[in-house]
Amino acid sequence: MTTRSKPSRPNRLSRLSQYGEIFGIKIIDDSDADLQRQDPPRTRARYPYSYDPFTIWGDPHPNDRCNGSDYTDRLEEWDYKKFNELAKEIYVDGDQRAAPFNSFNCRGDLIQKFLRRYHDAPDLELLRVIEYCNVSTGYPTWRLDYVIPSRPANS
Repeated sequence: MTTRSKPSRPNRLSRLSQYGEIFGIKIIDDSDADLQRQDPPRTRARYPYSYDPFTIWGDPHPNDRCNGSDYTDRLEEWDYKKFNELAKEIYVDGDQRAAPFNSFNCRGDLIQKFLRRYHDAPDLELLRVIEYCNVSTGYPTWRLDYVIPSRPANS
């Protein structure tokens, strides 16, 4: 005699973080709506090598003042020597160089200091840090949105 197990029913409370709903009521959250996310969003926990972008620092909405954005992997590619010198100088943890751009080390004040020195723009203001997953490599990368008041928009 074989016994059939009852299909497991997901815990509704655990669905809140996955699908943005609880007890059948959809929660409207327009955070990061501009980032072309999947529906439901692909989370970092469930899709570690192809998750959707999300804001990790700053306001999770576009800012009209933004007149510049950089991806951290491109900053390193454009000027490897400058990138590493600034990382060693700004991100110091004892005798070890702390990884400058990772989710556990996201400090807006240090990122802003890094960008000001990298772009030689002392009036640069960091607005938002967004984490992306580079689906080619599976590694995370960040987009840094900022404004340089002395620079015209879209330059």
